[in-house]
Amino acid sequence: FELTRREALAGLAAGTFLAGTGCASLPGRSAGICDAGTTLASEAEALLSLLPEVATYNGAEASLNGGPLARRSNDYSPAGEQALRDGTSASRERIAALNCSTDSSAGLQAAVCEAVLANAGRSADVSYGHINPFSYVNHLPYLVSQISGPHIDTPAVMTTQQSVRSPEAIDAWLEKLDGFEATFDGIIEKIRADESAGCHPPQALLSKVLPVLDSFIAGPAEQHPLIQALETGMSDAVIDRTMRENALRQATTALETKARPAYVRLRDQIADMLPRGQENSGIWAQPDGEALYAANILALGDTEQSADEIHQIGLDEVARISAEMETLLTAQELTQGSVGERMLALADDDRFLFDDSDAGRQELLDYLDTLVREAETRYPEFLPDEVVPQQPMLIRRVPVATQDLSLIHISEPTRPAPLSR
Repeated sequence: FELTRREALAGLAAGTFLAGTGCASLPGRSAGICDAGTTLASEAEALLSLLPEVATYNGAEASLNGGPLARRSNDYSPAGEQALRDGTSASRERIAALNCSTDSSAGLQAAVCEAVLANAGRSADVSYGHINPFSYVNHLPYLVSQISGPHIDTPAVMTTQQSVRSPEAIDAWLEKLDGFEATFDGIIEKIRADESAGCHPPQALLSKVLPVLDSFIAGPAEQHPLIQALETGMSDAVIDRTMRENALRQATTALETKARPAYVRLRDQIADMLPRGQENSGIWAQPDGEALYAANILALGDTEQSADEIHQIGLDEVARISAEMETLLTAQELTQGSVGERMLALADDDRFLFDDSDAGRQELLDYLDTLVREAETRYPEFLPDEVVPQQPMLIRRVPVATQDLSLIHISEPTRPAPLSR
């Protein structure tokens, strides 16, 4: 039985893996009972223990109210990466051993989870980079880049997803921040190990990482997004003024003595690697780069087409879409310049811009919310009932305290709605 990546993602969107305890035990292909619910719950717990930030991001039980998974970052060291790869492989084997019939909901759930983990392990022989079975990119070739990596994801989780509304949750948040020193030692160790394995990230990428790190290092501590996010988050906590002030004091100390020095060390490492970086930006320039690229194509695109074939599809589509745009633009009497130049001009046209103010931002959010609500009414046209999201999509303004920080992602999905047993 084969599941495509698209079907696997649909299963995840419905809470398939992380809500494994919702499965009833149903008959499988064999004469015995397929206890998918128990197995999937156990495997989810095992994998999330290796990816505590994923657990916190998704509101897993062990990350709530100061739970153990809220207290630490992922282990990005070479040993941590190997443990994650071994754990992912072992989980897949145990789920495959269920031998469930896909005619049952429990069996289909198990098959989806097996497909997700299979995608994560397709390039396991490529030692460099970082895998994540719960990410849309299963294998990132470079642990640190200008758009992703622990230097971005860890602060993002702490500022946007991790609750600080109870004394226990606040204590967990502070413990995680205090652990940045050890976390980043592991990151630097992994980067060095990857370079020893022959992986030299492109110079263009490395040079763009430096200003991202600088933005975390620079500025007064009290204005740092992490500190401001903690202060804002604690406004809803049932704690007294003394506890709030002590928490901010501890966080500021950890930022200045642990977190920022850790980022400085990472910056020094990236700067040291810059002269040795690849001049070519393509992953093909790295060891086993073509195999890694092919694995990601199969995981992301459900196809064994070559990169050249997919590139040609893209070129053909650009030509087709550009021709249609030319017709539409000409109909609007916009005929000067290339299609791209005319589209850039439209992007600056006041008719299509919201006011750069709080009122304008709210007007934009209201407009987008209307579009989303309309789109949600059309789920039945595109999705079977089993994979229709059980929670609405929410679009929120990035907090003012973090809106100008390049480390924070602009979009963050809402946590999955809890599923009943």
